[in-house]
Amino acid sequence: MQKNKQETQQKPVTATVRAADTARAICDGEIVLATIDVPATPERVVRALMTAECERWWGAPGVYTIESWQASLRPGGAWSLVIRLPDGTALPSSGEFLEVTPQKIVQTRRYDFDHPTLGRRVTKVVTLLSPTEHGTHITVRHDGFGSNEAAIEHAGGWERMLDWLGGYLRAEAPKTTATATAIFGNHLSVIVPRQDRDELQRFYCEVLGGTITKSQDDRDFIRLGDDFYVVLYGDVPDASEFLRSARAVWLEIKSDDVDGLARKILDFGARKLEVPDPHLYFQAPGGQCLRLVGIDEDLSFYEGAAEGPDVKAHLKARGAES
Repeated sequence: MQKNKQETQQKPVTATVRAADTARAICDGEIVLATIDVPATPERVVRALMTAECERWWGAPGVYTIESWQASLRPGGAWSLVIRLPDGTALPSSGEFLEVTPQKIVQTRRYDFDHPTLGRRVTKVVTLLSPTEHGTHITVRHDGFGSNEAAIEHAGGWERMLDWLGGYLRAEAPKTTATATAIFGNHLSVIVPRQDRDELQRFYCEVLGGTITKSQDDRDFIRLGDDFYVVLYGDVPDASEFLRSARAVWLEIKSDDVDGLARKILDFGARKLEVPDPHLYFQAPGGQCLRLVGIDEDLSFYEGAAEGPDVKAHLKARGAES
């Protein structure tokens, strides 16, 4: 019998049963300390812990469930509940609240049956609720066990219980919106006056080693290296407001959340450019103009494989408007 007792001390419940890796519990002799961080305010934690709402999350199929919770949450008030085992056995527990504040609850606790390691001994539980940037840090101190064996067993119980609470509160917490990923793309657009088009074409091809993949009346598609493409638009007048406003060069930004990032860009105050293209063109603070596209989007038409943005039509439309 002594050997079994030693095995129980060396292999506590925490070694074999835990709901998640969020809660932690340790024993110091006859004292148990357990902690967890949850994404909820201290007031929300109190409601989940100290009202009949606890019956929704405290327990799990095949382990046990909680029912018949009753409590008068005030100093001197009583509380009680029933632990229901999978075989239907009812194990009642009860106690008294000694101290109740928004961030600290002290209560007594006893089993109203002959518990294997604790009997009907009265113990004390102190629950501290410390506000954090993202919710509440919960610390539980449970003492008065009278034996190390009972403390070890209850350490495992507190880990399970706090993990269930943490999972319950995380499920109702607002989901954090992930920041959209944005990277520079491999397409560059350059707008030049028509009289300078030949010179810039020679610069990109003869000086930088580019290759023309497609040439049209108003644009050239030039490949630099293996996968960087320049669309050279050379059919705008030198004094056009369109040329001045677009700063001559558009860079490309790729995002995994085009709609979300577009809203953030425009909400920030970036200037939207009217370009005959399905994508958002905008002028960022500082003057640089960019085009926003999807990371996995097929952009082969910017590489000469299909028709690109119709700048000539856009200019005609702007002229008609003016």
